[in-house]
Amino acid sequence: CVASFPPPCTGEPCRSLIRRFALLGSWFVALAGLAAPVAAADRYAATDGVFGNDCATPATACTIQDAITAAAAGDTVHVAPGTYSDAIVLNKAVHLAGSSAAGVKSNALRVGTMAGPVAPPVVIIDGGGTQAVGVTIASGVTNAAVSGIEVRNFTSDCVRAVGGNHGLLVEESHVHHCGRHGIYANAIGAGGLASVTIRNNQLHDIHSRAI
Repeated sequence: CVASFPPPCTGEPCRSLIRRFALLGSWFVALAGLAAPVAAADRYAATDGVFGNDCATPATACTIQDAITAAAAGDTVHVAPGTYSDAIVLNKAVHLAGSSAAGVKSNALRVGTMAGPVAPPVVIIDGGGTQAVGVTIASGVTNAAVSGIEVRNFTSDCVRAVGGNHGLLVEESHVHHCGRHGIYANAIGAGGLASVTIRNNQLHDIHSRAI
């Protein structure tokens, strides 16, 4: 005599109950995914960055544009000191973070009420007088940021936000020798431009408008 406890579940009522439990389980899995968002990550770029690296550590740094490609929205791309000759395109909501000279961070660098970075950036993007735009924030990209970078020697805009770039931040940077504008944030078009912060930058030798 073979007995089982509990007795086998048979019939349509039982199968319906099993389906309900399976659906309830899938809801719990989905809710668990919503409760644990992916944390922002750091990516790294250097003048000797290697194409194909994962950009996940300073030892596996890549080019600036490759680091942006590897990044997800909300990530920070840390740029090592040096001079870079490539124009950059921010096509997602990342923070392009340069660095400043060590040991000279002081508000004393700001003369009177003049604004500017508290330390000279040691990350330089140089167009060599032949490239048009230094740093482009692509159309529709929101919450992008640029900080601690010197952008110079471009024939048009040194920094250009194409349009719809709400939440843009540009700070602690040195922008100069620009053939058109220094920092250009386009507010023309549907929705205009909102929540843009441009602060503590030094701009000079701009052909048209600094900002």
